Amino acid sequence: MKIGRLTVALCTLLLALHGADPQTAATQARAEGTHAVDPEARRVLERAEKMILAKQWLRAYRFLSKRWIDFLEYPEIQYLYGRAAFETGHYEEALEAYERVLILRPRDLLAELETGRTYFAMESFPAARKIFYRLLERPDLPYSTYKKIQSYLDVMANYEKRTFFHATLAAAVGYDSNLYNRARYDRFFLPAYQIQVDNTVRNVSDTYHQETADATYLHDFGEMGGFAFRLEGSLYLQTMTRYSDSNIFYLNAAPALLYTHGPWLYDFTVGFDRMLYGSDPYLHTLYLKPSFRYAPDKRGYYRLYGVLQRKWADGELYRGRDANYGMLTFELYREVTDSLWLKPSLSVMRERKIDSFLTDVDHDALMVRLEGEWRFLPRYSLGVEARYKGLRYRETDAFFLSRRKDTYLEGDLILARQFEKRWRLEATFGYIDNRSNIQFYRYDKYFATLGVVKEF
Repeated sequence: MKIGRLTVALCTLLLALHGADPQTAATQARAEGTHAVDPEARRVLERAEKMILAKQWLRAYRFLSKRWIDFLEYPEIQYLYGRAAFETGHYEEALEAYERVLILRPRDLLAELETGRTYFAMESFPAARKIFYRLLERPDLPYSTYKKIQSYLDVMANYEKRTFFHATLAAAVGYDSNLYNRARYDRFFLPAYQIQVDNTVRNVSDTYHQETADATYLHDFGEMGGFAFRLEGSLYLQTMTRYSDSNIFYLNAAPALLYTHGPWLYDFTVGFDRMLYGSDPYLHTLYLKPSFRYAPDKRGYYRLYGVLQRKWADGELYRGRDANYGMLTFELYREVTDSLWLKPSLSVMRERKIDSFLTDVDHDALMVRLEGEWRFLPRYSLGVEARYKGLRYRETDAFFLSRRKDTYLEGDLILARQFEKRWRLEATFGYIDNRSNIQFYRYDKYFATLGVVKEF
């Protein structure tokens, strides 16, 4: 008997799974598939088809790996064995199975396509490219399969690039309900002098506009993996509508040496920061940031990084702020689903002053942070950032005669809408609540921004 409807259905199913035209697959099966099938071969094909339909790849692999040797003259069984071997990571066995199919059917489109995909998965790009180019010359190639092959060729071209550049420009308008972080109280009692004093910090809100530019340059020195050089830069400007003394200028440059080995990424960054408040120089810093990242799969990673930073205060207004700062952070990133990712982290921090009489510099802190994004529609996403930070100051406050203990809480929501040509509209809403055992440092605020982002 002929291969008939069973083999036609299998070919239709398998090409449909990979984006090809099912009708074309069926036509190909009828044209090429003229092989007698005995009852045992039909039974094996039927059982394999059920497993393939259910995407039970491991079960199909175990089933066919014990039986393919008995059906060498049946290309349909060899092909299914190759598919099961591919999906379970047995790439060499998959290649051998497809080779047996092509011996029996030299122009089998499915087997040749899967051979190219297998070489691609093995990162044997020259072999994969050779097969894909040969397939593109076939007049019977379905358009959907043509697009699939082009996507593989694009990925390989990008994978083999040595130099990458990415930049982001953003502009936004915003509102701050408590510009100077004024405490909730109008009067304070100073134990050091046994008197009540007025809270002279201005209780004001303001609007502003802000501009941001970020750029990353990466050069890979050799094959994918090994050493690479990265240079990152950032520029941030915030201009208040009424209170220009709170304008912010921030500049950052950070070259890094990277090394990749298998799932491990080692990152050694040296960075420089410069910040101004209003027209007054505030701070410049130099820091080291070593990082170790382990990615067991494509959906997540674990990362441990540290920061060792030297801070220099600029200008008379900020004298005494020179300090050494250190932070150690453990971070986990995971794509929970195709539309949801989460990134929790835990940090410990320490800052120590250098030759200063100030009592609000030396502190230890613990921070817990959660970031995430849910893409609830193809072009819409909702992001969240929640942060807890507990600060403990080491020295007794000179005015309030106690050691300051703060609990900083922040929650942000980011609603984004993606447009064509890598444009994005973002709206951010946030709330900060800083709790302290000293009244003067207790405050809360609301803030919001609306901006556009362009990626290059």
